[in-house]
Amino acid sequence: MTTTDGDSNLEESQSGLEDDESLGWQVPEWRLFIRALRADDDRRSPRGSKQIRRRDARPAGEVQFEESFPVNFRIFDKRRTCQFLGDSDEEEEPESSDESTSETESDDDTIEQPQDESRVEVFYQFQQSDEIARRDLPKALEALGFMCPQEAWLAAAWKSVKLPQEAPPEMIVEVQQVEKVDLEDFLKIVQAYENRHHLEFATAFATCDKNGSGVVESSELADLLLNMSIEPMSHVLDEVIDEVDTSGLGTLNLDEFKSIMQLIQMREGFSKSEYEEFIAVFQRFDRDNSNECDAAELASILNWLGFAWSRDRMKAVLKEVDVDQSGSLDLREFILCMRKVREVELKAVKKAMADADADGNGLISKSEMPDLLKGLGYDPWDVHVILEAQRRAGLEEEQELELGQVWQVLTVYRRYDGFTMAQCEKFHEIFEEHCDCDKETGEIGEMESIEVPKALRSLGFKITFEVVQSVIGRVDVDDTGTLSISEFRKMIRMLEERESNVYRQAFRENAKAESISVTTAQEIARKMGSQLQRQHLVFDESVDEAEIHITEEAFTRACSNLSQEMREIYRQNGGFSTEELKELQVMFDRYDSRKIGKIANKDLVRLVETVCPSLAREKSLRPQLQDMMQACQEFKGCLRFKDFLKLMRLISDFQDKERAQTEATCIKNTGFNSSEVQDFRELFLEMDEGYGVVTFESCRSMIHAITPLGDNLTHQLKRIFDIQTRKKVQNGRGNTDEADFPEFLLLMKQLLDMNFAKLREKIGFDR
Repeated sequence: MTTTDGDSNLEESQSGLEDDESLGWQVPEWRLFIRALRADDDRRSPRGSKQIRRRDARPAGEVQFEESFPVNFRIFDKRRTCQFLGDSDEEEEPESSDESTSETESDDDTIEQPQDESRVEVFYQFQQSDEIARRDLPKALEALGFMCPQEAWLAAAWKSVKLPQEAPPEMIVEVQQVEKVDLEDFLKIVQAYENRHHLEFATAFATCDKNGSGVVESSELADLLLNMSIEPMSHVLDEVIDEVDTSGLGTLNLDEFKSIMQLIQMREGFSKSEYEEFIAVFQRFDRDNSNECDAAELASILNWLGFAWSRDRMKAVLKEVDVDQSGSLDLREFILCMRKVREVELKAVKKAMADADADGNGLISKSEMPDLLKGLGYDPWDVHVILEAQRRAGLEEEQELELGQVWQVLTVYRRYDGFTMAQCEKFHEIFEEHCDCDKETGEIGEMESIEVPKALRSLGFKITFEVVQSVIGRVDVDDTGTLSISEFRKMIRMLEERESNVYRQAFRENAKAESISVTTAQEIARKMGSQLQRQHLVFDESVDEAEIHITEEAFTRACSNLSQEMREIYRQNGGFSTEELKELQVMFDRYDSRKIGKIANKDLVRLVETVCPSLAREKSLRPQLQDMMQACQEFKGCLRFKDFLKLMRLISDFQDKERAQTEATCIKNTGFNSSEVQDFRELFLEMDEGYGVVTFESCRSMIHAITPLGDNLTHQLKRIFDIQTRKKVQNGRGNTDEADFPEFLLLMKQLLDMNFAKLREKIGFDR
């Protein structure tokens, strides 16, 4: 089905982007194409960056406001920490107006400007027509770092600001109907809420300090915080206590207690290591150093961190955090977003723990952890991964885990990307083989991106060049051109996830029920080119095959196990499959003119000209070809089959480097940024059937889904397509009906530059 002309139809299709499949192609294609075609220098929303909007929206003069403090509560330093003066119900004698004014001015002088700046920024994030709605105040407080805003405290703050002390009844009724406040009143409300917040801290502390000693036991802190509706996880609480309790006596005074609250609030309840990791990830994805990252990349960030989140769950969290719909997240919003993610996962963990908690003690046993992780969307098929995660978290002696400990295990599981220690050691070994080593210190550096395909072949992965480049783009988000060991491990995890998604999608498209027979499972796998055997699906030979029902999970696991077996075969064959070895044997025999099991040097020239013409014809590459020959030839003057396989692998590596250099040049010429290139690559892979090219017809269908193409436009598109693909045909490679990725990028660039078929208007593109 095709779209029709008209801006209204376009707006409808854009607003329902993720849900509209009426165009006849998959949702990811539509989303990626729309996003990728927005190749503007500023990829933000039409409103621009947050910093620009806030700067332009602020009034010219400074905002002046009076602060109101409870009688038993006083600000005494720039951090707005609080001094508890007692819990007497008696009111203090009012001071003279001069003294009051002097004290107010003194307090105002202590206000730290950055704090007011952040409050003003939050106001303009939530405001509409220079006012903020009452219903948005809880979210605004949350954005300012107040965890779990209390409605009763907020109502009291609202009333204290909007109602004078001696308000007549008619004013009370009028104020109760007011649903919005301006910036000045907003700042007053936030200050009043903060005062109440600190007052509750002091009151709760005094309640725990029953003997009036001025200190409380650190072991009592969890209960103290629970009374304030704050529930930090046990390991986080232990960590901040260690940071603050410098005396090591196990007791906390009021100042130490307030320092703990500041740390918990600043880090949004995360541990120090988690908080620092999130900051580092934010900086990675802040590609233009604008102190903001693209909100549309939240899915990539969560995937990079190892979270098993669907796009729908991610969109729901993003809607809560990016309230101004700017399309970007600053650091504060990003950390808040990660807290929302944690809250959703913790809610699911709590429910799973409650369902599995037979004795009602609030704990979960080790044996129940695999099912719990599966319920959260992870695939921990090897139970050893979970046991090792517990050991790495220092919980190996615990037979039952409480909520905070479960979260620790989950954090470690994600940190090592769900791999066992043995797997991690193997990856590290391969990583070191393909990295440069500092000759002086012996330290292992990072892996050049160009070395990644060879490293993956050493692990038995058989994937196309474009898939490798796609995954590198998702891992190397800061565009360094190199991978660390953790990034290399993440890349392997993403490749395995990509495989699993293919298997799941095949099951959903072909299975007509929730479970299928063994024969049907084998037929589905065969369509994907996998030869599933009975032993992959049936583990008990005594069971009648007719009684076995294969679920989506069982099918995916069986296919993944088969892939593991095939990777071992590829690894042993030097990166070739059994079928490829047969084809290479035929090629070897063809150039073994004397049929003696060896290819003579005179036949080698013809072989290289056929396999890689540029390597044979260009004089500048002759030294490289000679190096390859010397590395492969065990006996000078001839090449045996084993040596021939080595040469084919070296030539393949050379061709990968050629393609990488060609792509780099092409990307530079188009001017697309790395995020846009990544989106185009994903779209290319959606249309590519595994051959590294897309056909003219697939490109025409893609464009036609955006803007209808008649005969004239189709002919014009074909001419443009042929121009981009003509050069390789002139060099004796390929045909004009197919485009590789660099040619596809150049095609997209030309279509946008010339506004082909009014593409820019159709997608809202405006440079």
